[in-house]
Amino acid sequence: MTARKYNLPVQFNLFAFIPDLTGHGQPYLAQRAEQGRFVSSIVGRFHDVPFLAWDLINEPSPNRNLWRTVPVPDERPAWSAWTLQNLPEDRRYKLPTVSELAAGAAHTGLEPPHFYDYRCFTQSYFRDWLDRQRKTIHDAGSQQLITVGQDEGGVAGRLSPAFFSPDVSFTTTHTWWDFDSILWAGLMAKMPGEPMLVQETGEQRRLTMDGQLRLTAEEESWQLSRKLAVSFAQGAGGIEWVWNVNSMMSNSQEVTIGAIRPDGTEKPEARVLGGYAQFTREHAASFTSIDPPAITVVVSQAELYSSLWDLTVDMQKKAVRALAYYDRQPLRMLPTNRLADLGKPKLVILPGAQALTDAAWQKLLDYVSAGGCLLITGPVDHNQYWEKVDRLTPLNVKATIAPIIVRQSNLTLPGSTQPLPISYPSVVQTSPIEFMRFEDGNSVKTIHHGAGKILWAADPVEFGEGYDTVAALYAFAANKAGIPPALKENAPLSHGVLAFPTMLKDAVLYSFSNESLDDQPVDIEDAVNSARLHFTLPAQRGALVLLNRKTGKVLAAYGTNGATEPRAAIQ
Repeated sequence: MTARKYNLPVQFNLFAFIPDLTGHGQPYLAQRAEQGRFVSSIVGRFHDVPFLAWDLINEPSPNRNLWRTVPVPDERPAWSAWTLQNLPEDRRYKLPTVSELAAGAAHTGLEPPHFYDYRCFTQSYFRDWLDRQRKTIHDAGSQQLITVGQDEGGVAGRLSPAFFSPDVSFTTTHTWWDFDSILWAGLMAKMPGEPMLVQETGEQRRLTMDGQLRLTAEEESWQLSRKLAVSFAQGAGGIEWVWNVNSMMSNSQEVTIGAIRPDGTEKPEARVLGGYAQFTREHAASFTSIDPPAITVVVSQAELYSSLWDLTVDMQKKAVRALAYYDRQPLRMLPTNRLADLGKPKLVILPGAQALTDAAWQKLLDYVSAGGCLLITGPVDHNQYWEKVDRLTPLNVKATIAPIIVRQSNLTLPGSTQPLPISYPSVVQTSPIEFMRFEDGNSVKTIHHGAGKILWAADPVEFGEGYDTVAALYAFAANKAGIPPALKENAPLSHGVLAFPTMLKDAVLYSFSNESLDDQPVDIEDAVNSARLHFTLPAQRGALVLLNRKTGKVLAAYGTNGATEPRAAIQ
C-alpha cells in the first residue's frame, strides 16, 4: 500500500538462497507441492497489481551448501536421469563427490573433469525449477514480470543467467564486494536481447584491522555513485539495497546498509540516489533498446566450470579492463552456451580459452567462415573434459604447445619490431596453463578461413601481469576488424577512468567512473556525433552524460561538476 501511494514499483521476493519450506530433501528436486501452494497463495492474491514483479529467489545456491556448488546425496536420482539424457554411454558415471571437484583432485587420482558436467547439471535442474514456478505464477492469472536476483557469484560459477535468462523477463546482478570489477559483473549478467538490472547494490560494513569503520559516510556515497554510473553500461541502471537502514537486522555486517538512518537523517548516499533519479527522469524516453557493441568477448564455460575457475574469472576481468579502460572500446560478453545469439559483431575475442567444447569451437568457426574476425589468445587444445584435441591441423597451422613454467615471454605484433613483454605470475606457472610457438616464429598469426579470418596469438596474454600488452593486442585486432575508435581523447584519459558509451536508439549514454585517488580531467569527443565532453571528474566518483545521438546535444548530466546536483555544465 505504501508503494502504491508513492507510485513505486515492487519486486516481491518469494524465496532466498534456497527454496526450502520443509527442511528436508534437495529443495529444487523435492517439495514441489509445498512450493506450488506457497507461490500460488501469494500470486493469486496480487496477480492484478500493475506495479508488481516477481523475484523468484534471491541469490540462489544449487543446494543446501550455501554459495558453493558441490554435490549432495539427495541429487543422485536426478543426476542419473540427467546423465542418461545428456551424456553418451561411455561418459556416464556416478554423482561426483566433493573431493572429486576440489582443486588439485588430479593429484589424488580423482576425476576433476567431472566439474563441468556437475555445473551443467545444476544449471539444468534450476531451470526446471524456475519453469515450474513460472507456470504456477501464470496459472494464478499473473502476467507480471519475473526475474531471479543473482549476485556476482552467479556469473562466476553458480546458477547463472547464461542458462536461465530465456525464462525470465530481465536478468540481474548484485554488485557488492568486488567494486574493482563492477563493469565485468554487469556485462556477464547481460544476455542478448534482454534488459539487465543491477538489482542490489550499495556498501556493506567495511572494517579496519582493529574493528573500526574503514570508510566515512561520504566515501561510501562515492562508491555508490560509481556503482550506479557503471550499472548503465549496457544495463538498465541500479537499485540500492536498502533505502531505510533496518535497525532490527541481526546481521552486523549488513545492519548499517541503507540511505536513511533509523533516526530519519539522510546519509550522503540519499543525495546520490536523488541525483541519479532526477537524471533518468529528465529524458526517460531516451532509455530504449541498447545496440550491441562491435566487440564481443566470448567466455569459455568449459574453462570457467573447472578447478581453474578463479584464474579464469581474473583473466576475464583483465580482458574487460584492457578493452574498456585502456582501448576505450565498449564491449559485450557472451558465454559459450549462448553462441547461437552471437550475431555479427565486427570482432570476437576468445581470451585464454585453454578448454572449449567442440560445439562452441564449431560455432566460432562458422562465424569466421561467414566473414567474421576472431582473435584467439593461446592454445585451445582441450575439450570440456581437458582431453587433448587438435584444432590447429584442420586450419593448416603448425605449432608446438608447452606448459608455462617460467615467468617471461614476449609478443611482437605484425608490422612491429618492438616486442611487448608478458610476465606470468607464480600462480599461472604452477597451474596447467599452456602457450604455443608457431613454426614460422610469429607471435600473432593471421589464418584465413572461409570469408573471414582468425588472428591467433601464441600466448594467453590475459594470464600475464599488467594490461599494456593485452590492450595493445586488442587494439591491433580492433583495427584489423575495421572498428573505429568509440571516442577521441583530446587529452589522454587516466587508465583509472572509465568512459563507456552505451548506444541507445536516439541517444548515447556515457558511464564515467573515476577509480583513482585524484581528480581526473576528462576531455573527449564522441565518435558518432563529435560532441565534446570536457569536465573534471572528482576522485572516486561516478558520472553520467546523455547525448542526442544525432546532434550531440547534452540532454542530461550527473556528476560532471563534482557536486551531487543532477544538472551540471559541460564545457
